[in-house]
Amino acid sequence: MSNDPISVFLVDDHALVRRTVGEYLNREADITLAGEAGSAHEAVAAVAQSLPQVVLMDIDMPGQSCFEAAHAIKQKSPDTRVVFLSAFFHDRYIEQALQVQALGYVTKGEPPEAVIAAVRAVAAGEVYYSPEVL
Repeated sequence: MSNDPISVFLVDDHALVRRTVGEYLNREADITLAGEAGSAHEAVAAVAQSLPQVVLMDIDMPGQSCFEAAHAIKQKSPDTRVVFLSAFFHDRYIEQALQVQALGYVTKGEPPEAVIAAVRAVAAGEVYYSPEVL
């Protein structure tokens, strides 16, 4: 088992969300922020360069679908694990998340500790879904 911190790439179209979640992640000794993007399209190219262990991606963003982006990310970086972060937990979103092999789905109503727990679980090869999603 490696002692290297878990590298996380954060994708959200809201700068405030990226900054806030990024600050929580950076407070953890075992997690490092590998980068961030404001769109799914930007994330695909950036993740192919940084090869993080985990991508934490908002579901509802303008432009390219996050599910298409997650599929492209998995094609370019098969070892990168995807966790979706969303205010929504509709069945169709959950089904699409499962189709692109996302290992996590955290609702934005959860406390920051849930996001951190999701990152750790998914990095360890486990799954993490918010109680509302289950």
